[in-house]
Amino acid sequence: MAVGRFRRWRFCQDDAGRGPHADRNNMSLWPDAGVGIGTRVQAGLKKGGREVNNRSSGTVRLAVAGAVIAGAALAAVPVAREGRPVAVIVHNGWTNPAPCLSANHVRQGHITSPAEALRDYLKQMTGAELPFAANLDEAGDKPAIVLEVSNEMSATAAGDPVALQSYRLHTEGSRLFLTAASPLALHYAVFGLLEDHLGCRFYTFARKGLSYAGKGFEVVPSQANLTLPELNDLQKPSFANRGIIFWMGSYPWILKNRGIGIPADPVSGAVSAHHNFYDLVPPHDKKVGNEDVKGLFAEHPEFYPLNEAGRREPTWAMGLCGTNPDLPKFLAEGLKREIRKQMAQAGGQPLDWSMPLRAAQGDGFSGCQCPECRKLVAAEQSEAAPLILMLNRALDILGQEYPQARVITFAYFDSLAAPKTIKPHSNLWINVVSSTISQNPAGDQIGLIAGNPANRDYAQALQEWPQIAPRRVTVWHWDTYRAEWPSMFAVARNLRYMHECGVYGVNPQFCGGPWTDLLAWLYLKLMWNVDQDGDRLIRQYCDDSFGPAAGRHVYDYLKEAWEGYAGSVHVPSAVRWSGWTPTLRLKLFPASRLHRMEAIMDRALKAAERAGDPVRLSNLIAARGQSLDILVMDEISSSGRPWGPVRSADDGGMWYVPGADVRAPSILLRARLGIVSDGGGEHGVLRGLAGVGAALGGPLVSLSGPSGTAHVCPDLSGQIVSYVEKSSGRELLASQCQSGGYKDEFTGISAQIWLPPQKVADVLARSNDDWSRLWSLYQPPQPDRLDTHLVLSPPFWGFDASRVLKRSVRVTENGLEVSRVFSGPLDNPNRFSTRWRLALPDPQHAKVALTGGGLDELLDLRFAVPGGIRGVKAGERLPGLDAMDERFDTVIAVSDVEPVKRPIRSGSTDTLAIALDRGDGTAAVLQTSAQGWESVELKAIVQDRVLEVTLVGAAVSAPESRTNELVLPTQVLSSRKVPRASTGSAQIEPAPSMPSPQPSIRITGPSMGINERDGAELVWIPEGSFLRGSPENCGGSDERPRREIYLDGFWIYRTPVTVAQYRKFCEATSRKFEPTWGQGMHSKPEGEEGAYAVQCNWYEAEAYAKWAGAVLPTEAQWEKAARGTDGREYPWGNEWNPEKCVSMENTVYRFSPGFRPVGSYPEGSSPYGVLDMAGNVWEWAADWYDAEYYGKAPSRNPSGPERGIHKVLRGGCSFFDERFSRCAARMPMPPHVRDWTPTGFRCVIVPRLAGERPPAQAR
Repeated sequence: MAVGRFRRWRFCQDDAGRGPHADRNNMSLWPDAGVGIGTRVQAGLKKGGREVNNRSSGTVRLAVAGAVIAGAALAAVPVAREGRPVAVIVHNGWTNPAPCLSANHVRQGHITSPAEALRDYLKQMTGAELPFAANLDEAGDKPAIVLEVSNEMSATAAGDPVALQSYRLHTEGSRLFLTAASPLALHYAVFGLLEDHLGCRFYTFARKGLSYAGKGFEVVPSQANLTLPELNDLQKPSFANRGIIFWMGSYPWILKNRGIGIPADPVSGAVSAHHNFYDLVPPHDKKVGNEDVKGLFAEHPEFYPLNEAGRREPTWAMGLCGTNPDLPKFLAEGLKREIRKQMAQAGGQPLDWSMPLRAAQGDGFSGCQCPECRKLVAAEQSEAAPLILMLNRALDILGQEYPQARVITFAYFDSLAAPKTIKPHSNLWINVVSSTISQNPAGDQIGLIAGNPANRDYAQALQEWPQIAPRRVTVWHWDTYRAEWPSMFAVARNLRYMHECGVYGVNPQFCGGPWTDLLAWLYLKLMWNVDQDGDRLIRQYCDDSFGPAAGRHVYDYLKEAWEGYAGSVHVPSAVRWSGWTPTLRLKLFPASRLHRMEAIMDRALKAAERAGDPVRLSNLIAARGQSLDILVMDEISSSGRPWGPVRSADDGGMWYVPGADVRAPSILLRARLGIVSDGGGEHGVLRGLAGVGAALGGPLVSLSGPSGTAHVCPDLSGQIVSYVEKSSGRELLASQCQSGGYKDEFTGISAQIWLPPQKVADVLARSNDDWSRLWSLYQPPQPDRLDTHLVLSPPFWGFDASRVLKRSVRVTENGLEVSRVFSGPLDNPNRFSTRWRLALPDPQHAKVALTGGGLDELLDLRFAVPGGIRGVKAGERLPGLDAMDERFDTVIAVSDVEPVKRPIRSGSTDTLAIALDRGDGTAAVLQTSAQGWESVELKAIVQDRVLEVTLVGAAVSAPESRTNELVLPTQVLSSRKVPRASTGSAQIEPAPSMPSPQPSIRITGPSMGINERDGAELVWIPEGSFLRGSPENCGGSDERPRREIYLDGFWIYRTPVTVAQYRKFCEATSRKFEPTWGQGMHSKPEGEEGAYAVQCNWYEAEAYAKWAGAVLPTEAQWEKAARGTDGREYPWGNEWNPEKCVSMENTVYRFSPGFRPVGSYPEGSSPYGVLDMAGNVWEWAADWYDAEYYGKAPSRNPSGPERGIHKVLRGGCSFFDERFSRCAARMPMPPHVRDWTPTGFRCVIVPRLAGERPPAQAR
C-alpha cells in the first residue's frame, strides 16, 4: 500500500447539504457564497463530519459540513447537478499543453492541456465529466466554461513576461471565461480557478526515485451540486520566473501551483547559472557533447588566475583572469559549442532563446591576483568586475553570430557585490545566490534578509544588481538542509523585499528535510502573489495536512522552533557548515526547548490519533520523523555516552545506536519512514537514508563461525562494528561513535547504500516502504557469511545500479575475512581503500610489525601519547610472532599526531601482514595480498585506545562493462596468543610518564610576564568577580542568565599563539607543520607569516598548551580577560568600532587579506591590556559547549560541562559580523575541525607558587 500522504483527499458535501461556511480560525482560501462582482473573499471551510473510507479504490473521502458553492445567491454558472454535467468546457482549440512547457513531461502525460486538467479536477469534485465544445457556437445555449487566449491581452503584454502570464476570470451570464494573455497563462487560469475559487490545494507530488510519479497530497473538495458565482478576477504573478532548483521531478507540480514562468528551465522551471567556466574554457582536454575539446592551460596559462604564490594555475573554484584581452574570444567559442550541443539535442526544432546560456564560477570563488585584475577590483569595489568585463566582451563576440543569445552568471560569495560603474551587457543576466562576500559565514538562510547583519551583503546585492541589470536578475536562495529549519516565517517578508528591489525571478533550493513540502508550496504561493499573508498560509497547510486539531499544535511547534532561532544569535547557513543538525541543535534547540517541542508534538500526535484520520496521521508521523526525531537523536548522540547494541522494542532485533539508548531504534524507524514518505528531497530516498544511517546507526546483522562472532551494521556505511575472537573472548575491533572497526573507503563517493544482493534491483527500481526496515531482523542465508552489494553514489546525484561493490564478510576458521569484487564504470583512476580500527588495550606495552610488500619494520606504540611523538632505539623482535629479528635496531613511534605512512612495493605478490602486539597477551594480525595496495598508514589514537590501520588501494581504472569484474585483495583479521608485556617479553624499559612541563614565568612588570617556554607575553588577571553573560535584551539565549562569577587569579597570553610559536612547538614534538589559513581567505597573509595567529583544531591547541606548561582558558577566564568586571559589550566599551579590531570592514570589504599580525590594534585592548579579543580569528576555549550551562554552572571557577561533542569558540573573526565579536558571544564547533572557520587560541597559566604571581599578588 502506498504511504498515506500520497493519496488524494476529496471533500464531500454533508447530508444536510449545507453551503459554504466562513471560519476565520481555518486559514484556507475559500470563497463566500454571496460575493459580489470583482470581490475576492478569503474565508474558511469548516471541516467536520464523518469519514467514508473506500479501501478498494485507495481514495479517502471525508463528508464535510459546508459544501462548495451550493445554491449561491449570485450564482452565474451551474457546473454539475447530482453528479451529472450541466456545463460544457469550450476549449477554442487549446487542446495541447503550452509549447513552452517541458516536452519530456508532456510526452509522459504528466502535463495535459488546460482543458483536460480542468475537466479532470471537476470530475474529481463533482463526479461529472464535462463534455468539450470546440467553440461557443458548438456549445449553444448551455452554461459554459470558456478557455481563450486573448489577442488583445497578448498584444498589450508583448515584451513584458509578467503581463504575458496574466489571466482574467470573469462571468457573462451563464458563462465563465478564462481569458489568458498566453498559452502558459491559460494553465495558470485553470489552476487559479481551481485553487482560489473552488478550494483545491496541490500540496505535494509523488516521486519515483528522482522522477515525478503523479499527484501527492491534494485537497479536492467533493460536491455533487456545483454552481460558480459571478467572478471578475484579474491576476498576474509578482515574479516573472518562479522555479525550484534541482527539486527533481517537481516540474508538473510547480505548474499546478502557478510556478515556472518566462523564461524557465525545462527541468526545474528555474533560471539559474551553473558552475561551468571550465566546461567553456577547459584547462585540460575534455569531451563536451560530441566534441573533443582541447585543454587551454598548456598553451594559455595566462587565462587562469594568478595565485598568492605568484603562479597561474586552474583552481577548484574555476577561477579565470577576467581582464585578459584574449580570453573572451575562447569563452565565446565555448558558448558556441554549447549552442551547437543544444541544437543537436533539439533535433532540428528551434531553440528557446529566452533561456540564457550558463557561464559561471565554481562552487566558491578564487579571484585572480594579477595587477590588472586587482586594479579593476579596487576601482569597482567588486570581485565581480573582472568577470563582468570578460563576459561583456564574450557576448559582443557571440552576438556577431547569435545576437539573440543570452548568458547568465553568478553573483556568489566574493562576486556578490555589484560593480560601481561597469554594467552587464544587455544580454547578460545575473543570478544572485544567498551568500556573503566572505565565504566563511555564507549568510543566514533561516532569517530575514533586510536588517539582518548576517545578510547585509546579500541584501545589498539584491538592491544593486537590478539597478544595473534591470529585468535580468534572478535569485538562487538556499532554504533548507536536512535539519530543523523554521525559515517559513521569514519567506513572505524576504520575497517582498526581493520584489521591492526589482528581482525578476526567484528560485529556492531545497535539499530534503522535514518541512520541504511546506516551504516549497509556501514559496510558490508567495512568488505568485507576494502580498498574501504568509503566516496564514502556514496555518492553512498545517490544518489541511495534519487535520485542524493536530494542525494548530504543529503550527505551535514551528513557532517554537522559530523562537529558538530568533533568540540564538547564530548564522544558520544552508550554504556552509552551520546548516548541519548538530551545530543547529546545540545552538538553537538546547535541552529545555527541545523538551517543549517534544511536548507540543506529542499533543499533535494524540490529536491526530483521536481524529482517526489515517492519511493525516501518516503525514504527521512523517513530519515528526524528519524533524523532532532527528533532533532528539542528535541530543542522544551528543550526550558523550558510547555507542552500543540495544534491542529494539519495535522488532525485537539488535541495533547499534548512539549512547546505547533504548529509545533510539523506535525514533530512527520513524525518521526513516519519514524520509521514505517524503521521497528523500532533492537527492532521493536512498541518499536520505544513507545520511541518517551514517550519522545515527541502524540494525545489526550477526555472524558466527569457527573463530568468533562478528556484528555488521549495514546502514552505518556498511561497517563491521565488532569481532570477538572465540578462544580468548576478546574484542579485536574498536568502534567509537560513527567509526566502526572496519570500513570501506572511496574517493568521489558521497553516499553509501548497502543492500542484500536480492534487493538491489527492487530498491533501485521503485518506491518501497520496506526501505526503512531493510536490515531489521535480517537473517543471512548462511549464519557465518553476509553478502552485501554497495551501490555507489557520485556526489549529489542518485544511484547507478551499474556500479556495484560486492562484499562478502565471513567468519571462518582463519578469522574474520573480507573479500570484495567491483563491477561497473567509475571515474578513473579510483582507489578502493579500507580502514581498520584495532583495539589497543595497553598502548604502553604495544608494538606493531609490518612485513611483506617490501616492508620489514617494527613500530613502537609506547610513546604514542596525545600531543607528541618520540623515537627510541631498540634491538628486539616482536615476541611470539617471528615477524622481526635483531638486525633491526630502529623502533619508530606511531602517533595520533602524524600517521606513519609506508609505501607498498609495486608488483609485490607476497603477503602483507600487520601484526599488533596489544600488550595484553593477544596479537591481532591483519593479512592480505600485497598486490592491489599502494600504501599502509598507521595512527595510534591513544586516548581512545585504538590503532587505526588504513590500507590505501592502488589506483585502478574501472572496467567499462558490468560483465568485467575487478577482484580486490581479500583481507583476514585473526589473533594469536603472545607473551604478556608484563612477563618481561619486551626488552625496552616501559615508557616513562610524560607529564606536562611546568611553565617558567619571568615577571616583567606589575601585571606582566613572559612564559619562557614559548616566549609568550603574559597579562595578569586578578582574582575576583566579574559579570558574565548578557541581559535579556541583548545577545543569544545561551548567554543567559547574566550573573556574577568569581575566578581565582591567572595569567593569560596577551595575544593569540602565533605561527612562529606554533612552529617551535612542532619542531620540539616532531610534528609536521602545515599552516592553514581557513576557507574564505582572500589571500595568504602578507609579509612574515610568523607574526600571525596560527589556525588549528582544538586538539592541536590543547597539545600546544600542555607543551607550553599551560592550559586553554575556560570560557569564564576568557570572558573576564576580554571585558573586565563591568559587563561591557566589546573589549573597548559598549559601542561597536570596526577600526579597533580586525573586522570585516577593514578586511573583507576592502578586498585585503582576512587577517592581521597579532597585536595590530592596541587601541582595541581589554581593560587589562589583553589584545585581539575581538575579530581576527576565533579562539578555542577549554569548555564543552552547553547552551544552558550558564544557568547551572557554579559561581566560583566554573570549568564547563563534563562532556559534549562541540567545544566553544570565542571572540569572533574577521569574516563574521560584529554580533560575534561581543565579549559574551559563544559559538559551538566540533573540536576536530581546523578550516571550517579561522580558529586560533591563546593559553592560560594558573600559578601554583608565589613566585609565579606578580609581586603585588604573591603571598
